[in-house]
Amino acid sequence: MGNMRKYIDSKTSYAFRICKSDSLFRKGKKGQIAFETIIIVGFIFLLLIPLLFLLFNRSISIQDELRTIQIERSVSTIVSSVNTVGSLGPNNSMVIEITFPDGIKNVSLGKDDNREINIILSSSIGDIHIVKMTNFNISSSIDPQELLKSGKYKLKISYPDFPNANITIEKV
Repeated sequence: MGNMRKYIDSKTSYAFRICKSDSLFRKGKKGQIAFETIIIVGFIFLLLIPLLFLLFNRSISIQDELRTIQIERSVSTIVSSVNTVGSLGPNNSMVIEITFPDGIKNVSLGKDDNREINIILSSSIGDIHIVKMTNFNISSSIDPQELLKSGKYKLKISYPDFPNANITIEKV
């Protein structure tokens, strides 16, 4: 039997003998390598959790900023159109298209003050009030609940021909 063992050992490849004697295949080292791998993976997750938290918060604030910019642009379009129609005088009108994002809580077109357009937008930091003033008195026949949904709206801004009339804003 001893001669047979020597014969098998002499016929095995050099690479197999190296792998067989490598510390990776020793029973005491297998557990240590698994433990070290778990520690490294855990450390990576420990670093990723705060990074993911920061990225998530930043994405929410970017969404809020984009919605605010979109509302400000829409309100500015309404104000400039009202001022243009008012400057052109009675018997003039204009149709505009505006886009409202989601999260609008309230829309007031000349309700509180005849020259004020006020929109309240809900965000992650609280309510944002966007208020712009026009040069002319305005009134609106639009139900504020209709403008709370996100989407595109066509509005007709017109200046009637009778004296002391407000510029009217209505949905087309």
